[in-house]
Amino acid sequence: MYPGPRRTLPANNNFAVTSLIQGILGVLNAFIVPGLGFILGVMACIFGGLGMSRANKVGKGQGMAIAGIVLGPIAIILNILAGIVWAGINS
Repeated sequence: MYPGPRRTLPANNNFAVTSLIQGILGVLNAFIVPGLGFILGVMACIFGGLGMSRANKVGKGQGMAIAGIVLGPIAIILNILAGIVWAGINS
């Protein structure tokens, strides 16, 4: 008996997906929970870099990784602005 054809799983880029989701959540949480949005923005940048590295190997997820890399700094800037606004309101 010969074994059947090997099934290979499609290569995924979970780092890119994670980066995109964290970037979106970081921007959305900018004025709701400023500290959380800042952390998500930083993590979106980190996972975006890992996603780009993985995209070069796998060939998938480059757009999502770039979107996460772009949304990460936007989330960080919005969170800093939200912190300044919050400090101005409460002073």
